[in-house]
Amino acid sequence: MAQLVVVEGTAVGEVFDLSTGATLGSAADNSITLADRRVAAHQARFEVIGDAVHITSLDPARAVVVNNAAIQRQALAHGDIIAIGDTLMLFNAEEPAKSTSAAAPSPNSSLANEPPGSDTIRIRRPLIDSDSAIEERRDLARTKAARQLSALYHLSSAVHELHDEESLLAKILELTFQVVPAERGVILIDDTTGALRPRAHLNILSRRGEVPRPSRTILAEVLATREGVLTTDAPDSARLLSGISIVEQNIRSVMCVPLVYRDKLFGVIHLDTSSLRKTFDAGDLKLLTGIAHLAAGAIENVRLFVRRRQHSQDLIVLSRMTQELSRHLDKAKIHTEAVEIARELVGASRVSLLTVEPPRRALGTRLKIVHASGMGDIEWRKMSTPIEADQPSAQAVREGTSILVGSPDPAVNQPMRYEPNPERYDTKSFIVVPIRSNKQDVFEIETKAIGCLCATDKTGHAPFDQRDLQLLEILASQVGIALTNAELYERATVDALTRVFVRRYFVQRIEEFVPLAHERNHPLSLLMIDIDHFKNVNDTHGHQTGDVILRELGRLLRHKVRPRDIPARYGGEEFAVLLYDAPLDVAEKIAGKIHRSIAKHVFDAKRKKLSVTTSIGVAQLAPGETETQLIKKADQALYRAKHEGRNRVVVA
Repeated sequence: MAQLVVVEGTAVGEVFDLSTGATLGSAADNSITLADRRVAAHQARFEVIGDAVHITSLDPARAVVVNNAAIQRQALAHGDIIAIGDTLMLFNAEEPAKSTSAAAPSPNSSLANEPPGSDTIRIRRPLIDSDSAIEERRDLARTKAARQLSALYHLSSAVHELHDEESLLAKILELTFQVVPAERGVILIDDTTGALRPRAHLNILSRRGEVPRPSRTILAEVLATREGVLTTDAPDSARLLSGISIVEQNIRSVMCVPLVYRDKLFGVIHLDTSSLRKTFDAGDLKLLTGIAHLAAGAIENVRLFVRRRQHSQDLIVLSRMTQELSRHLDKAKIHTEAVEIARELVGASRVSLLTVEPPRRALGTRLKIVHASGMGDIEWRKMSTPIEADQPSAQAVREGTSILVGSPDPAVNQPMRYEPNPERYDTKSFIVVPIRSNKQDVFEIETKAIGCLCATDKTGHAPFDQRDLQLLEILASQVGIALTNAELYERATVDALTRVFVRRYFVQRIEEFVPLAHERNHPLSLLMIDIDHFKNVNDTHGHQTGDVILRELGRLLRHKVRPRDIPARYGGEEFAVLLYDAPLDVAEKIAGKIHRSIAKHVFDAKRKKLSVTTSIGVAQLAPGETETQLIKKADQALYRAKHEGRNRVVVA
């Protein structure tokens, strides 16, 4: 009498009679109904033909496996193992033994009148295994369970011991291979751009340990359903469509489970085998699902640890950098330092600092790029003023709020209102942070900020995140303080008209430089400059024209001296330049350069083209001289230049 005995699955222990044939599936109208989600509604048909029972697969999308081989139609032999979905069945073709332990029939039963020795079958649960075989299976099950518990314990321990993601992923695979019959495995993690990349792999079939290629079909199914997938018949599975990776790697059995933490799927564990003797079962899938659940939490804990450690390090670096930044009182140096700090902090390829050009009005705000890193001169000029009002930089300055676009965190990400030019940018993720002034100026309250920091194109094409935003906001607040201090310092030390230093600052510096020059034996020289016949210019063309000449002369002076020199407006139309570490011959050359550039320059004032000349006196500090004596020598040389006819340089 042919029978099917369920040895694994939801119906384990059930026995089904095949003496007259049967149909098998998950639908209720089958002769054999299996409550197995992987079984089709009508999966297989059993037919008795002569003395043999034949099995036929009815659903091409779901394979019927006999003795580890997918079949379409086959005659069954005693002892064949049939796998359908998650159910494993044994085909028994022998006559079952008569039971001697059946309960006595009731008096009303039709069996009560049957003569002794009747061969009526009372119980259809044949003994198909010896006691020793059953005990052996139990021992194997206990051993397997012990290995599984051990692996889970070690994985749980690794959560607290490992603080490196790469090491943790490798450990997860190593422990997984100890409890499931995997031959190849790979853990794929989202690389923050939405693509899964292999981060750890194990391949015991290859000496070189090539990275296994997962089935795209199975990956797509896991990502879509967020559930684990198991297949024991990969080469014959219709849903895998005979994939290239399946064929080339001779994959037989596949398991793939998602890595999910707080409802966010960020990776998968993909395992496979090529041996018929190593086939995954439902128990393996259940175990791997548990491992993945534990692993997802462990990975997130490691990432959190790394993020916190990195954030602490970033704050330390930021603190040190902003301390250096606050020491600068030169706006240009602050601009340069701020851009470089921002670029290092958030790993941006392009960073720019923009400031508001006066007047600072809410509508028609004009922004100017004062320093940038990661872009060429041509690109810089293309992005110069005026910045359009609908661009993120203008929006951030006008509203005084930060903008983060392209972040993977929807809580802080903002919709794209301005599409970046793909010819200039590599990513669609960027940050704009306003720079605020901490001074109260009633004439400058129409905009919420004095400028902004812009960062684009994060290294590796990754998007910026909330951590990057927080770091730039901290930096921007310090930049605002530094720029405010620089502006206050500038107002106290720089002449508003000519933009060179005021006389008070000049006196302070010469009082510092003279003792230093004597102490270090460094040369110190001084230029005294006077505009020839400047009173006539004011009397003839007016004081506004005179202001234009003074303003332009100050600009020429700043460009012709060295960065470490001190140009100052000494009084009226008279200027002074303190030249540290400059002997008399060098000072004379600088004076000649200034004299010639002013003489050649055409001053444009109210459409009037004017030219002016200067008289310059040059002097060098002598041993034992004071600052007063040095000023007097340079002033005497200037007097000689004017007395000898003006428009000349005279050395004391």
